Amino acid sequence: MMFRWVRRLLILALVVAAFVAVALFGLQIEKERAQGQYDLLVTLEIETAIANALNNATRAAEVELPQYRVIILGENESLENVALLYNTTVDALRMANGLLPEVTHGSGEQLIVTEGVSRLEPPRRLSVYTAVAGDTLSTLASNFDVPLEVLEIDNPILARRGLIPGDTVFIAEVL
Repeated sequence: MMFRWVRRLLILALVVAAFVAVALFGLQIEKERAQGQYDLLVTLEIETAIANALNNATRAAEVELPQYRVIILGENESLENVALLYNTTVDALRMANGLLPEVTHGSGEQLIVTEGVSRLEPPRRLSVYTAVAGDTLSTLASNFDVPLEVLEIDNPILARRGLIPGDTVFIAEVL
Protein backbone atom coordinates (compact mmCIF):
# COMPACT_ATOMS: atom_id res chain seq x y z
CA MET A 1 0.00 0.00 0.00
CA MET A 2 2.78 2.37 0.83
CA PHE A 3 4.34 1.59 -2.51
CA ARG A 4 1.16 2.74 -4.32
CA TRP A 5 1.14 6.06 -2.48
CA VAL A 6 4.77 6.64 -3.27
CA ARG A 7 4.15 5.74 -6.90
CA ARG A 8 1.11 8.08 -7.10
CA LEU A 9 3.09 10.81 -5.40
CA LEU A 10 5.92 10.40 -7.93
CA ILE A 11 3.48 10.46 -10.85
CA LEU A 12 1.85 13.58 -9.41
CA ALA A 13 5.29 15.18 -8.96
CA LEU A 14 6.16 14.34 -12.59
CA VAL A 15 2.89 15.83 -13.85
CA VAL A 16 3.40 18.99 -11.75
CA ALA A 17 7.02 19.22 -12.97
CA ALA A 18 5.85 18.89 -16.59
CA PHE A 19 3.30 21.69 -16.12
CA VAL A 20 5.90 23.89 -14.43
CA ALA A 21 8.38 23.21 -17.26
CA VAL A 22 5.80 24.14 -19.91
CA ALA A 23 4.85 27.29 -17.99
CA LEU A 24 8.50 28.31 -17.58
CA PHE A 25 9.14 27.65 -21.26
CA GLY A 26 6.14 29.83 -22.18
CA LEU A 27 7.35 32.59 -19.87
CA GLN A 28 10.83 32.42 -21.41
CA ILE A 29 9.41 32.73 -24.93
CA GLU A 30 7.26 35.70 -23.86
CA LYS A 31 10.25 37.32 -22.16
CA GLU A 32 12.37 36.92 -25.32
CA ARG A 33 9.57 38.36 -27.48
CA ALA A 34 9.15 41.35 -25.16
CA GLN A 35 12.93 41.87 -25.09
CA GLY A 36 13.01 41.77 -28.90
CA GLN A 37 10.29 44.42 -29.11
CA TYR A 38 12.11 46.57 -26.55
CA ASP A 39 15.41 46.20 -28.43
CA LEU A 40 13.71 47.19 -31.69
CA LEU A 41 12.14 50.29 -30.13
CA VAL A 42 15.44 51.33 -28.53
CA THR A 43 17.27 50.78 -31.82
CA LEU A 44 14.75 52.91 -33.70
CA GLU A 45 15.01 55.67 -31.10
CA ILE A 46 18.82 55.61 -31.30
CA GLU A 47 18.78 55.63 -35.10
CA THR A 48 16.40 58.59 -35.07
CA ALA A 49 18.53 60.45 -32.52
CA ILE A 50 21.68 59.82 -34.59
CA ALA A 51 19.97 60.93 -37.80
CA ASN A 52 18.70 64.10 -36.12
CA ALA A 53 22.11 64.83 -34.60
CA LEU A 54 23.79 64.30 -37.97
CA ASN A 55 21.23 66.50 -39.66
CA ASN A 56 21.68 69.26 -37.07
CA ALA A 57 25.48 68.97 -37.09
CA THR A 58 25.69 69.29 -40.87
CA ARG A 59 23.47 72.38 -40.97
CA ALA A 60 26.39 74.65 -39.98
CA ALA A 61 28.59 73.24 -42.73
CA GLU A 62 25.78 73.48 -45.28
CA VAL A 63 25.11 77.20 -44.89
CA GLU A 64 27.64 78.13 -47.58
CA LEU A 65 26.03 75.92 -50.25
CA PRO A 66 23.29 77.08 -52.62
CA GLN A 67 20.08 75.54 -51.41
CA TYR A 68 16.69 75.02 -52.93
CA ARG A 69 13.67 75.31 -50.73
CA VAL A 70 9.92 74.98 -50.93
CA ILE A 71 7.82 77.98 -49.94
CA ILE A 72 4.20 78.95 -50.21
CA LEU A 73 3.91 81.96 -52.48
CA GLY A 74 1.58 84.40 -50.74
CA GLU A 75 -1.44 86.02 -52.30
CA ASN A 76 -0.21 88.71 -54.69
CA GLU A 77 3.42 88.14 -53.63
CA SER A 78 5.59 88.94 -56.63
CA LEU A 79 8.12 86.56 -58.12
CA GLU A 80 10.50 89.52 -58.32
CA ASN A 81 10.38 90.02 -54.53
CA VAL A 82 10.94 86.31 -53.92
CA ALA A 83 13.88 86.33 -56.33
CA LEU A 84 15.45 89.28 -54.52
CA LEU A 85 14.85 87.74 -51.10
CA TYR A 86 16.46 84.42 -52.04
CA ASN A 87 19.28 85.69 -54.28
CA THR A 88 17.94 84.14 -57.48
CA THR A 89 16.22 85.33 -60.65
CA VAL A 90 12.63 85.37 -61.83
CA ASP A 91 13.71 83.32 -64.87
CA ALA A 92 15.21 80.62 -62.62
CA LEU A 93 12.01 80.54 -60.55
CA ARG A 94 9.88 80.24 -63.69
CA MET A 95 11.99 77.47 -65.14
CA ALA A 96 12.22 75.47 -61.91
CA ASN A 97 8.47 75.60 -61.42
CA GLY A 98 7.28 75.51 -65.05
CA LEU A 99 5.64 78.92 -64.78
CA LEU A 100 4.49 80.79 -67.86
CA PRO A 101 5.95 84.27 -68.58
CA GLU A 102 2.65 85.96 -67.75
CA VAL A 103 2.77 84.65 -64.14
CA THR A 104 4.22 87.47 -62.04
CA HIS A 105 2.45 87.08 -58.68
CA GLY A 106 1.44 84.25 -56.41
CA SER A 107 -1.92 82.99 -55.31
CA GLY A 108 -1.03 80.71 -52.38
CA GLU A 109 0.66 77.92 -54.36
CA GLN A 110 3.79 75.96 -53.51
CA LEU A 111 6.96 77.27 -55.15
CA ILE A 112 10.42 75.74 -55.39
CA VAL A 113 12.95 78.50 -54.82
CA THR A 114 16.40 78.12 -56.38
CA GLU A 115 18.19 80.03 -53.63
CA GLY A 116 21.61 81.31 -54.72
CA VAL A 117 21.16 80.07 -58.30
CA SER A 118 20.51 82.58 -61.06
CA ARG A 119 20.43 80.16 -64.02
CA LEU A 120 19.55 76.49 -64.29
CA GLU A 121 21.98 74.66 -66.57
CA PRO A 122 20.93 72.35 -68.08
CA PRO A 123 17.42 73.84 -68.31
CA ARG A 124 15.11 71.84 -66.07
CA ARG A 125 11.88 71.80 -64.12
CA LEU A 126 11.99 70.62 -60.50
CA SER A 127 9.69 68.51 -58.38
CA VAL A 128 9.87 67.47 -54.74
CA TYR A 129 10.44 63.91 -53.51
CA THR A 130 10.65 62.75 -49.89
CA ALA A 131 13.45 60.25 -49.27
CA VAL A 132 12.69 56.85 -47.77
CA ALA A 133 14.99 54.27 -46.21
CA GLY A 134 17.39 52.83 -48.79
CA ASP A 135 17.28 55.82 -51.15
CA THR A 136 20.51 57.20 -52.56
CA LEU A 137 21.01 59.87 -55.17
CA SER A 138 22.25 57.13 -57.52
CA THR A 139 19.10 55.04 -57.15
CA LEU A 140 16.90 58.12 -57.51
CA ALA A 141 18.82 59.15 -60.64
CA SER A 142 18.11 55.73 -62.10
CA ASN A 143 14.47 55.61 -60.94
CA PHE A 144 13.62 59.08 -62.25
CA ASP A 145 15.87 58.87 -65.33
CA VAL A 146 17.86 61.97 -64.33
CA PRO A 147 21.64 62.32 -64.71
CA LEU A 148 23.31 61.84 -61.33
CA GLU A 149 25.35 65.01 -61.86
CA VAL A 150 22.15 67.07 -62.16
CA LEU A 151 20.76 65.56 -58.95
CA GLU A 152 24.02 66.39 -57.19
CA ILE A 153 23.88 69.99 -58.47
CA ASP A 154 20.27 70.38 -57.32
CA ASN A 155 20.93 68.68 -53.95
CA PRO A 156 24.51 69.62 -52.95
CA ILE A 157 23.96 69.03 -49.24
CA LEU A 158 22.56 65.56 -49.84
CA ALA A 159 25.36 64.80 -52.30
CA ARG A 160 27.86 65.50 -49.50
CA ARG A 161 26.21 63.73 -46.58
CA GLY A 162 23.88 61.19 -48.19
CA LEU A 163 20.13 60.79 -47.83
CA ILE A 164 18.25 60.38 -44.58
CA PRO A 165 14.63 59.18 -44.68
CA GLY A 166 12.41 62.25 -44.69
CA ASP A 167 14.88 64.46 -46.58
CA THR A 168 13.42 66.69 -49.29
CA VAL A 169 15.04 65.79 -52.61
CA PHE A 170 14.67 68.02 -55.65
CA ILE A 171 14.17 65.88 -58.76
CA ALA A 172 14.89 67.47 -62.12
CA GLU A 173 13.06 66.98 -65.38
CA VAL A 174 15.67 68.07 -67.90
CA LEU A 175 14.03 70.07 -70.67
